Amino acid sequence: MFASNIHSSFAPFVAALFGTQIVFGIYLKFHWEKGINRYIRKAAILCHGTIGKITPIVSWVQMGFGGITLLGFCRADHLGQCLAHGIMGSSFIAYGAIMAIMLYLGQAWLARRNKSQEFYDSAVIAAWGLVNSFTEHRWGSPWSHKDFQHTSMGSCTF
Repeated sequence: MFASNIHSSFAPFVAALFGTQIVFGIYLKFHWEKGINRYIRKAAILCHGTIGKITPIVSWVQMGFGGITLLGFCRADHLGQCLAHGIMGSSFIAYGAIMAIMLYLGQAWLARRNKSQEFYDSAVIAAWGLVNSFTEHRWGSPWSHKDFQHTSMGSCTF
């Protein structure tokens, strides 16, 4: 029910976001740069770029909520488990994308900071394990073998 309510209110937002991106793209294609258009163009470039950068995230969330709604997941007391697995899986995908971008485009940035990609990789994994240690247990209930197993796997296997 939770995901279904979010999904039904999220879809019009996604459609409006894509429509706005198209409108800004068409406006920018005309290359109007004189008069007041000089200022409008600067704002349009900023908005067009921002929407373009958040589009993959918004699309991923929309697809996730669509699948959840279609298959009827996250109902009743399964919401916590569903959120935990959805967030963890999505963060794996985002983390892989960021590491790939750093590998190909971040060499100069890494050199300026005199740090290796492995330094940032290790820092993120350590933070990830710490967060995982506190999120794999349902607070207010006693610790079980399953809780210990999930917490140790999340903290040590990266």
